[in-house]
Formats: sequence, C-alpha cells, structure tokens
Amino acid sequence: MDSGPPTPTEQPILPKVAIIGSGVSGLAALWALTHDPSKRTHEVHLFEAADYLGGHTHTVTYKHGSEIIAVDTGFI
Repeated sequence: MDSGPPTPTEQPILPKVAIIGSGVSGLAALWALTHDPSKRTHEVHLFEAADYLGGHTHTVTYKHGSEIIAVDTGFI
C-alpha cells in the first residue's frame, strides 16, 4: 500500500463527525466545520430528534398596541 499523497483521481478519506442536536451549539459546530467547502477537513453529519432545527429556541410575536414584539419562549 502506497502511503504517498493521493492521486488527483483519489479523494482523501475524511474523518467522520457526528453532531448531536441542532440547538445553538450544534448549529455553530456545523457551520464552523462546513462553511468553507474549500477547506473541508471532516465529513459532518447532524442528528436531530425533533422535526425542526433550533433546539429550545421558539420565538413568537406579541402585539402590544401598535408595537410588535418578538419574545423568545424557548425556556419558558
């Protein structure tokens, strides 16, 4: 087995990373590992149990008179 650099037709084998949960930390990790495809160093997979991303985040709008206020109810 040759341990030299990969030939142009070979793709390097990237380490696999599993990100568990799509809360703020999981999404930040996903972004940090994938935002620049030219510098991809890992094969990244995001796993989320819910049918939406964002973890505990849940923002609702509340109308108070003529003012509309965004309220985060994720931890309430």
